[in-house]
Amino acid sequence: TPISLLIAGKQGARTRARCFLRALGLEYINEMPSHFLQSPANLIYDFFSPMKFYDSHIVSDIDSLYSAPQKVIYEIISKGRYSVHDFHDKTTNLVPVYNPIIMTTDSEDKIPKYFKEKISHIIKIDDYIDQQLELIVLQRLKYCGIEYGEEKVLSLLVAYGNNNLHQIIRILKDAITIMKSDSRNVLTTDDVKKVMAYS
Repeated sequence: TPISLLIAGKQGARTRARCFLRALGLEYINEMPSHFLQSPANLIYDFFSPMKFYDSHIVSDIDSLYSAPQKVIYEIISKGRYSVHDFHDKTTNLVPVYNPIIMTTDSEDKIPKYFKEKISHIIKIDDYIDQQLELIVLQRLKYCGIEYGEEKVLSLLVAYGNNNLHQIIRILKDAITIMKSDSRNVLTTDDVKKVMAYS
């Protein structure tokens, strides 16, 4: 059976899933929120198709998956393959899956016990504290080659984002857009405040 990993936490689960796979040297990640794997009915088979050039899979918000596609993932993590019934030929084909499967959820309690028992590893992560969120913002700025005017820029982004990573990143992107519109490369508190004034 392939390596299967469940990452449970309210923030940063998808980021950690990608980091884990890259640490394994896997670069071609097939990623999909579970909501999109539910319709049409055969999409789950296409996601895990051996004809696709991927070396790993990430399914986020696995707890939102309906029972039919969840059954396919259950077969993969417990037997290393899934079954596809061909109604025309009245046959069942077994499709092997060898690549790691990483799943995310905001709470481990939402996953049925029988499903969790088949997962290779389960990791629970705590919410980010303010300092960690500020470091994430700083890392994003450094990666983009953008300077910031003062330390308050980082704390202001975290405060306005209500300690929610997705919201913080959205505000950061908008603030960078405002900064760039003035042909500057230094992010200031005024840029962040302007974003909040427009929101």
